Amino acid sequence: MTADEEEYQRVKDMFRYKVTNPDGTERTVKQDSWCRDNLFQRAEKTGTAQSYRTVMPSANQILHGTISGWIREMDEESGRIEYPPTHKWGGEALIAAHIALLQALETVALALNAAPSPGIELLKEDFHAIWGEKPAPEA
Repeated sequence: MTADEEEYQRVKDMFRYKVTNPDGTERTVKQDSWCRDNLFQRAEKTGTAQSYRTVMPSANQILHGTISGWIREMDEESGRIEYPPTHKWGGEALIAAHIALLQALETVALALNAAPSPGIELLKEDFHAIWGEKPAPEA
C-alpha cells in the first residue's frame, strides 16, 4: 500500500457521516464537498443569512454563467455582457461590501478579544441608518 493510500484510509471516515432514513434506520453517507452544510446553512449558522439572501441569488447566476445571469447583465443595444462594470448593481454591491466589512471587523474583534473603536454596535447602528433597514437612533 502506498503512503497516499495509507493516508486516505486513515482520514476517509472523517468525511462520512450517519443519516437517518425515513424508516428510522441509519446509513453512512460519503460527504460530497469540503463541508457538510451548504452555503445557505453555513450563512444561517453564522448569522449572515440576510447577506446571503441579498447577494447570492444574482451573484451566483452571474458567477456560474446561467442564462438568467447572462441576460441580467446584457447591454440591450449591443447584446453583449456589460463590461466594464456599470452602476446597475452599485447599491447592492455597496450594501454587500458594508455587511462584509462589519462581519470581518466583528470576527477579528472576537478572535483577538479586542473592542474596536467605535464599537461594533455603533457601527451596526450606522449601517442601519445608512441603508434604511431601521431608523437611526435619536441623538
